[in-house]
Amino acid sequence: MKENKKMALIILATVMVYIGCASTNTGTKTNTGLSLLGAIEQSAQKIAADLPIGSRVAIVAFTSENDDLSNYIIEELSGALLDHKIEVADRQNLEYVYKELNFQMSGAVSDETAKSIGKFLGAELVITGQLTDMGDVYRYRTSAINLTTAVRSSVIRLDVQDDEGIRRMITAFNNQQSPAKNKKHVSDEQTISKTPGAFLDRGIRYLWWDDYDGAIAELTEAIKLNPDFATPYYVRGNAYTQKGNYDLAINDYTQAIKLNPNDNKAKSNLDIARQKRGLNK
Repeated sequence: MKENKKMALIILATVMVYIGCASTNTGTKTNTGLSLLGAIEQSAQKIAADLPIGSRVAIVAFTSENDDLSNYIIEELSGALLDHKIEVADRQNLEYVYKELNFQMSGAVSDETAKSIGKFLGAELVITGQLTDMGDVYRYRTSAINLTTAVRSSVIRLDVQDDEGIRRMITAFNNQQSPAKNKKHVSDEQTISKTPGAFLDRGIRYLWWDDYDGAIAELTEAIKLNPDFATPYYVRGNAYTQKGNYDLAINDYTQAIKLNPNDNKAKSNLDIARQKRGLNK
């Protein structure tokens, strides 16, 4: 009797293994891997672990099958990094930065482009990423470049479950119209932050809204905190130019070039300001 029971258990186990193997070969997607939010949190932990508290990073691009999904991931990653005491450059300013650097906004961003954007924003680390449908799972990947060493500091690859939750999210993003963005939105974190980078973020936003006096005030604070940071001089020069204060614009562009001799846009804007002022080159 015991032998018969033992044999029955062996047969049952064999049948269950066969059924399990068959089910994995039917084309049904499996639920291996992390949740999307779990992958975002793990990548944030890894990035933050390699940086001193208070470091500034810029998430310059993230690609997926849907722009709204990419934006969602960037927002969640930014929030996770802020939770780990890492300052994140305001991504609302990226359109302005791309315009100033004469770059085209697109999903794919080269390392050189990412480094230029990060340097403009005063970041110590630039981050790009992708979420790719691999069939059974999604592949979540982030790549970070340290601007001090100009080399990749980390590449994180994680499997994300292709579950009902992420499929519903993608379907919703594909079906919705992108909501209008409120340009006047300022997060509490950015409002209370008093670092050179945070003042630069706010200065760029005010300039983007044509509030030139507000921009000048914020950028002046950034310069007080870090007189060797070239970008606030350049952006403040743009604000002075818009106000018609060409002498002050010339001073700021000159200082920006002194700090960053390869800044061709500052050189071009300096020439324009001098021409408007009636000065010879």
